[in-house]
This record gives sequence, C-alpha cells and structure tokens, in this order.
Amino acid sequence: MQLYTSAKTSRKQVPALHKALLKAKVWQPGDVNADIGGGKYDLITKALCRAGVTNLVYDPFNRSESHNQTVLRLIQERATTATVANVLNVIAEPENRAEVIELASQASRVFFTVYEGNKSGVGCATRDGWQENRKLGTYLPEIRRFLKAEAQSLGRLRLIVAQSLA
Repeated sequence: MQLYTSAKTSRKQVPALHKALLKAKVWQPGDVNADIGGGKYDLITKALCRAGVTNLVYDPFNRSESHNQTVLRLIQERATTATVANVLNVIAEPENRAEVIELASQASRVFFTVYEGNKSGVGCATRDGWQENRKLGTYLPEIRRFLKAEAQSLGRLRLIVAQSLA
C-alpha cells in the first residue's frame, strides 16, 4: 500500500514522453501501449488512437477497480509497449515502485521518464503527495531487476528505454 496517494499528480496534458515517442514514430498502427499510472484524463489515449495505437491506461488511484482489472488482463494479452511517465518519482516505497516496473515489464519495450524535482535525492511529501527528487539514472538499478535498461535521449527528453530480460 502506498503511504502517499498519487491521485493529485495526474495532469491534464499529453506528457513529454508520449509526444516524443509519437514524433519519433516509435509506435506503428496496431500497437498496444500499456500506460502505467496514466492518470484520469484520456488525452494520451485520443492522441495515440489518431496514430492507430491502442492505449490501455492502468491507474489504481484515478481509474475504477473494474477498469483496472480489465486493463490488467488486456496488458497481459496484448501490450507491445509500456509507458511509465513521471510515475516512479511520486512513489515513496521501493516495493511499490517495483510493482509498477514489474507490470510494465510485461511489454517487450518500456519507456520511463521521471520528474527529478529538486534533484537532491531526498524524497519528501508535497502538496500533491510525494516527490522522490532523484535524478533519472538513479532509477536504473530498480528497473534492471526486471528489464534490460539504459538512459537515453530522444530530442531534448531524457528517458530510460528498457526491454525484456528474456
């Protein structure tokens, strides 16, 4: 269980991660993306739909339990990619971050971004929940428990690109 809910961290915008991946034409029509921690808004789903990509939003704090159960089943059956945009940085507990990473690892390619906050490496409560304040690269050891991963740049965006260990 998360000590700090991430419900208030959902923003009504298409994250920079999704914009960069769309611009780079990472997705092909027919792909299915698992949007882990995708929030309560459907802007990403609509943008990906226009590109012929199905977006499955899983978010235990912003979507209903029945929605999330359906999405979990579909992720296991169909997800070709997963996006985890600014999610790991709002989770205080390592075991809960591990659950998110493990869920994302069901896709063959996974893309992570984090908001680095003040970059101090010292997590703290915020008005919206929690902020880890960690630099992107510090998440690599956690991600590498489940996936092959490396930090990369896509235009001006820094992200972690990962793939299955198998």
